[in-house]
Amino acid sequence: MRPHQVGNPEPSNPNNTSWLNRAAFQVPAQYTFGTTLGRNTLRGESYSNLDVSVFRNFRFKERLNIQFRGKAFNALNQTIFANPVSNLSDINFGRIFSTRSTERQPQFGLKLLF
Repeated sequence: MRPHQVGNPEPSNPNNTSWLNRAAFQVPAQYTFGTTLGRNTLRGESYSNLDVSVFRNFRFKERLNIQFRGKAFNALNQTIFANPVSNLSDINFGRIFSTRSTERQPQFGLKLLF
């Protein structure tokens, strides 16, 4: 079901309990499509992520190297919220209940190169 947009869908202070202004949407008449709101126009939070890696080679003889690797996925430990509930008939319309990101994940390793 595509609703009618009758006001500004962005609340003054968006957070995970009120990402959309619920009063800005209206249920269309039965057996009709909403006409003022296009498809895929409601958006969630933007997604950004920083992954970092550091490599260091240590030479032990002419043909023997050991490489130390350090990696951090989601290095800034940012929480990215998932998309809000988009079903207008749901009581939780416009609310966010989950996240798309994981916590910071460091990895360390040694690699023998010969």
